Amino acid sequence: DDDHYTSARDIAIICRAAMEHEAIAKTVKELEYKGNGAGNKKTGDMKTAEYDWKTTNLLLMDYPYADGIKTGFPHQAGYCLSASDAKDGEKLIAIVFGEEEEKERWADPIHLFDYGLDNYAYETIQQKDAVLEAAELYDPKLGESKTMDMLGEDEFIGYFSKEELSRIEKEIIYKEHKIAIPEKNEEKDNEEEASESKIKLLLPIKEGDVLGTISY
Repeated sequence: DDDHYTSARDIAIICRAAMEHEAIAKTVKELEYKGNGAGNKKTGDMKTAEYDWKTTNLLLMDYPYADGIKTGFPHQAGYCLSASDAKDGEKLIAIVFGEEEEKERWADPIHLFDYGLDNYAYETIQQKDAVLEAAELYDPKLGESKTMDMLGEDEFIGYFSKEELSRIEKEIIYKEHKIAIPEKNEEKDNEEEASESKIKLLLPIKEGDVLGTISY
């Protein structure tokens, strides 16, 4: 049926959900399983047979970090493999379809895993309750400039490439009703730049107040 098809992305999403279940994750990394077909149940004088199942996923033996998942060979799709690996707390899934030779079914996922492990990693961009910046405060009664530490409410962890990490920038946008009128800096030609550098927050501010948002 030409209308019965899927994509590598679809299968990857299914595999990711399946591997969250301990029983499935344990089963798909087994190399061999021996057991009775139906728990030694008898039907009349017949008894169910003993079986010795061996995995067809050679990646489990050829790649040290492999821990699943399933091989396949639909005629129209060629040699296929849904594979997973785990190393140093990182888990990756690789899906290959349409391989013309079986050896390619094992080689290509390894290339994908090596690339992912070498070039991507989980990084903590923002820790919960970490200081983002020391914001200046505005109150005519203060008499001198004071600052208050601004904390990030949530933790932000992402899976990034090395190139993406080098481009991450932080932007804090304070709520308009908490911003005092910026002081004009005559020494700067760029009035917008001067205003941004002189933003002050209006008092009163209580601990726990949400004063703005942060974007990366």
